[in-house]
Amino acid sequence: MLDFSDVIFSWLSLALREDFPDIYTSDDDIVGIPPVFPAVSIVQKSTVNYQKTRDENMENHVSVMYQIDIYTNGDTTKKEQARCIRDKVSDLMLSKGFNRTMCSPTPNLANMSIYRISMRFEGVISGNGVVYSR
Repeated sequence: MLDFSDVIFSWLSLALREDFPDIYTSDDDIVGIPPVFPAVSIVQKSTVNYQKTRDENMENHVSVMYQIDIYTNGDTTKKEQARCIRDKVSDLMLSKGFNRTMCSPTPNLANMSIYRISMRFEGVISGNGVVYSR
């Protein structure tokens, strides 16, 4: 099975730290309150073999979906900070070849003072790591 979840997580985490050195990233869903702010959860939610390029028993591509949640808190700049992170995530994922399929503020029910933006990106990744929009 082709699995690029660690590669995408590491790449995106390192790229985000260039602009946001104190950012906390997790490859698990953050339930409740992140330990540090700002925080970003980068989770591969779906991976299925891409039937169109499968031959015999070989998987040549996988169709994936990533959910990325951004968490900020603090004073009145929390929305601005979340939007800056959102823009950077979007630019990075689109530059890699993913297609953004959702981006929306999401209530953080564990603590309503936390501002949260949820995003989803989809793509097809080849065996050599090239991402294609679908």
